[in-house]
Amino acid sequence: MVQRGDDDTVTRLTGPGAPGPPAEVLSSTPGTAGVSVLVDLPPGWARRVPPTDHERLLILLEGSVRADGLPLTPRSLIEIPAGTAGPPIATEEGARLLVKVGER
Repeated sequence: MVQRGDDDTVTRLTGPGAPGPPAEVLSSTPGTAGVSVLVDLPPGWARRVPPTDHERLLILLEGSVRADGLPLTPRSLIEIPAGTAGPPIATEEGARLLVKVGER
């Protein structure tokens, strides 16, 4: 599969109208919203993850992130069920996430 950028329409790490962080789609399932996306959070990035109509898993690969004010370490997982907002997440130095978006 040819890798392509993601404009945050599927991962939904930012609210409507706000630009998403740099991201690259690693895989997708045709006809569904199921995707795996590598997301690079820039230094100083902070947002509350808005709700969406599909489940999302955020896996911290590199860097440091605080979720709901608590520090996460690499390989930490944030599970966000469909229809619910995720926690506020922030990084001072930047971080890389693997975001898995469930099928509709």
